[in-house]
Amino acid sequence: IDDIIKLNASTVFVGQDTLANNLTCVVTDMVTPVERVLNFFLEHRLERIGIVTGNGRTNDNHEKIYDERLKTFRDFMRSKKLYTPKNVFLGSISPQSGYELISEALASRSADDFPNAIFVSSDTMAVGVLRALSENHIRVPQDVSIISFNDSANARFTMPALSSIRVHTKQMGARGVLALRELLENKVEYAPEKIVVGTKLVLRESSKV
Repeated sequence: IDDIIKLNASTVFVGQDTLANNLTCVVTDMVTPVERVLNFFLEHRLERIGIVTGNGRTNDNHEKIYDERLKTFRDFMRSKKLYTPKNVFLGSISPQSGYELISEALASRSADDFPNAIFVSSDTMAVGVLRALSENHIRVPQDVSIISFNDSANARFTMPALSSIRVHTKQMGARGVLALRELLENKVEYAPEKIVVGTKLVLRESSKV
């Protein structure tokens, strides 16, 4: 961030929360969609809920990347007295990681001890999760209901098609351009803003119960 600002102080960040750096940003809502997914599971009487998410780090590996969705998951599940630490699966953000996390868990636990619903923080990891479940003859959504995050182009082509949280990236880009224009025109005293864009839950075959 410091290097970018040295090049041009008139900058708006899209997809990165920079308000603490006194810089305007446009970000996706990370709290409401997680709560929406968890409430969906509970409404369908699915209480053994797990999360598969990335424990990302910066490129220099010096700093852990904080995932607000994991905190939201933990807080929500604890408030319902349903939180189980072993149902939190942390790995790198890749299909291989999603595959290995679930394969290892299934190898060491019985079906009755495994989540009957899983929120996956990226479609990328969800691809691996689906493969691991299929290889272990776990039916989706009959045995395990899956909802992912991003609603990437591939989500509708998995088997079964992934239910996913749609991130409105085009709207984020448009809002970023508008914020940058306001910053450049400088018609009012500058104060950094954090613009939060909402999401949409898109239901497909992986979560129909």
